[in-house]
Amino acid sequence: YARALKVEGQNEKARENLELVADQYNFYGQLAREDLGKSNQVPARTKVSDAEIDAMSQRKGFIRGERLYAMNLRTEGNRDWNWELRNMSDKQLLAVAEYSKRIDLYDRVVNTADRTKQEHDFSLRYPTPYRDELSPIAKQIDLNLAWTYGLIRQESRFIMNASSSVGASGLMQVMPNTAKYVAKKIGMTSYTSDKLADTNTNLTLGRNYLN
Repeated sequence: YARALKVEGQNEKARENLELVADQYNFYGQLAREDLGKSNQVPARTKVSDAEIDAMSQRKGFIRGERLYAMNLRTEGNRDWNWELRNMSDKQLLAVAEYSKRIDLYDRVVNTADRTKQEHDFSLRYPTPYRDELSPIAKQIDLNLAWTYGLIRQESRFIMNASSSVGASGLMQVMPNTAKYVAKKIGMTSYTSDKLADTNTNLTLGRNYLN
């Protein structure tokens, strides 16, 4: 919207709109900073203690949420989880995000860490799990690992069994027909459609498709 205003010559109003999002550490916030001539810098990392993390593990909303996720009731789990996050400080949010990381709920790691305003930990906003699985594939086909993590973060939020309404599956949200095409292309003769849910197969097919 700000850029549209700028094209119309309304520079001051454009600047006001850019300033509204320039303090956000997301894609549009960073674009706004660039348009305003400001530098993009990663903020200092705020660390949380084990005691702060353990305190979050005792909160009933997170306990219920974790149990619901275990039953694959993700929508219900998100409701309990997000309700428990109400009115939390940045430090508390980071403690929750770190707790989520410890129990391998990476979508909650990202979504919780994304909520902070003044205190941040970008290792939680942009986690890099499954490195042991991803790194050999990346090295083999010479594909940028950070690019792959960006895609996974956006498409599946690191939910291993994520499935879209149009049929895309797994961490890299690969479509069934795409999977068949790529498997044939790279000589994966053992591929069958049920293997798309396998983490290593999904990552291999998704990365080769990106390549």
